[in-house]
Amino acid sequence: MSDIKGTSVAALLLASTLLLTACGDKGMGSETLGKLSENITTDSLFRVIGTGPMVPVTSSDSIRIENGYRRSQYFMNNANYKVLWYREVAAPIDSAIVIEEVAPIVIKNDSVVGWGWKFFDKASAEVGLPNPKTTPDMN
Repeated sequence: MSDIKGTSVAALLLASTLLLTACGDKGMGSETLGKLSENITTDSLFRVIGTGPMVPVTSSDSIRIENGYRRSQYFMNNANYKVLWYREVAAPIDSAIVIEEVAPIVIKNDSVVGWGWKFFDKASAEVGLPNPKTTPDMN
């Protein structure tokens, strides 16, 4: 009887590990971000992703938070770029951007141009957007 019990426990552990591995490959917010489309406006973006978990603590925080998400803004190559750092769990606005906890959404002149780290790394290199992978003190 204990052999059957041991085999069942091992099978359950294997199934759980496979399930968690499959889920883990999708990345932060993949279910929500998978509903996005390129060229949607910021208003449409917020209808898809909703309100984020961050709230300003001081008045100066409010310029770095948009609709509950941390925001970075840049003017480069005659275009306004905005990066919203999508997250599902709140963190202090002055904390470092932790790659495993956020997913970047890149907006150019009020239109979403892409999202996720693969897109962001490419856009960062092409356009010159600061990247927390190469600029660790970026806040």
